[in-house]
Amino acid sequence: MQSASQRNRTGLYLLGCVGAIVLLSCAAVFGAGSGYLAWQVWREIAPTLTATALETPTPNAQLSGRVNPSPTARPTTPTPTPRPTATPQPTPVEAQGPAVIPDWPEYHDPGYIRFQYPPNWVLVTAVEDPQRGIPNCHCYWILASPGISVTPPTSDAVQGLFNSRSLADLPEQSVYLEILRLDSEYAPALTFTETSGRSTTDPSTGSTWIVDEQGQLIAVRLKDPLTIGGQYSAEHYVLSEQGEIQAFLYRDQQGRPWVIVARASSGFDEQIPDVRRLFGILLTLDHQ
Repeated sequence: MQSASQRNRTGLYLLGCVGAIVLLSCAAVFGAGSGYLAWQVWREIAPTLTATALETPTPNAQLSGRVNPSPTARPTTPTPTPRPTATPQPTPVEAQGPAVIPDWPEYHDPGYIRFQYPPNWVLVTAVEDPQRGIPNCHCYWILASPGISVTPPTSDAVQGLFNSRSLADLPEQSVYLEILRLDSEYAPALTFTETSGRSTTDPSTGSTWIVDEQGQLIAVRLKDPLTIGGQYSAEHYVLSEQGEIQAFLYRDQQGRPWVIVARASSGFDEQIPDVRRLFGILLTLDHQ
């Protein structure tokens, strides 16, 4: 049988075990309650904390006063397309040569001369004379505005007709034009060039005054030449005091000398229609 002291120790052991169990149970209950309370509190404040965190700018954003954009790829700089080099265009050159006037008749003596003249104008040339053995000299042509009567001369009559340059037989505002090939055996000698008399050049105008042996004025050669047919540079002479008679002396492509003498009864005023037509004839003239 156990003694009284042993029974006392056994009771104490049992009492200690029961106390320990009670303490553990209390601790478990307290821990579970605390965890539950903490979970409930977190569930209440978590949305507020999350919203506040999202609304709070980062330090860099606060310093710059703006939200840093997310980095994006740098745009690709397009490679410039080289501009095509323009092909240089040739500089247009004004065509040289005789003009063509629509609706004007054309006269052509092959190998000698070609020109156009106004409708209704008179055109005559030296004719051959078989009975006297005189051929066509291809050396003399006359053009006259309407209202002038002209008789075609024979070749041997050219000299006398060419040198008669009176204005008395010309109606007002009319034009009379003579074209002469000077290397023809029928052509007369010119009476208005420097070889016909003495000449003096006026330094102020550049014009040359030509006088005969008696000091009478024969002609004035102007400083500036006149272009005939767009290709022949002609010496320009004035053969009368009022300028109603003028002459143009030049050579063609073959070196043949030509002279044109024009008479304008009312002067060379381009406001006069037939004077304009005269210059139109000169623009169309060609010797090729």
